[in-house]
Amino acid sequence: MNQRWQSGLSPFDGDIPFTDDPISVQDLRNIRAVIVPELQVDYTAQSLYTFDDWHQHDGYVNQRQPAEWSSLTAVTQSMEALIASRQGDTYVYRSYYPDDLSFLLRYDVLDEESGDTSEFLGSFDLSANSTMIARLMAFVPPALRSRLRVEASKDYFDSTYAG
Repeated sequence: MNQRWQSGLSPFDGDIPFTDDPISVQDLRNIRAVIVPELQVDYTAQSLYTFDDWHQHDGYVNQRQPAEWSSLTAVTQSMEALIASRQGDTYVYRSYYPDDLSFLLRYDVLDEESGDTSEFLGSFDLSANSTMIARLMAFVPPALRSRLRVEASKDYFDSTYAG
């Protein structure tokens, strides 16, 4: 994935809606709850992969693991499931992509020690071609859509690299 980003290849050749500032875990869950089912409809026949994305932490590159669509959708079912899925390190995203590399969905739940689900915050982004991003953003409720900023994906990843 790192080489694809540096070369500006899919999924980094389009746009990326992202949360500029951390949002509540409830808002993060709500955004994912409308986007993930749409992705699953289009890509369910493809294998899905996941990895811990250290791009914004220290740039460490690790290996992908096979993932099931059910594991991605399970995390949208409740705030508790989303919080339990957090990686545990600062600026390390959970990332998912299909065989054809047409999208990269990432999220991060900040590792707060409060234990109260209302206190957790998170971040979200989705890299894909501009047509897909426009279609998916139409499903996001306007109040949540206003929390997302859209930029060219490669430019965003260039500017957020911490390695």
